[in-house]
Amino acid sequence: MQNSKKLAERSERVRYEQNNRDYLRSGYLRHRLPFMGG
Repeated sequence: MQNSKKLAERSERVRYEQNNRDYLRSGYLRHRLPFMGG
């Protein structure tokens, strides 16, 4: 029971980090594009 709870917490954290990374990447690209002549 506790093991599955730990697993759920880990998957939740992984999903959060992936969303955060995608958000940062899209924000970064939006920031960089004007300087790259895009």
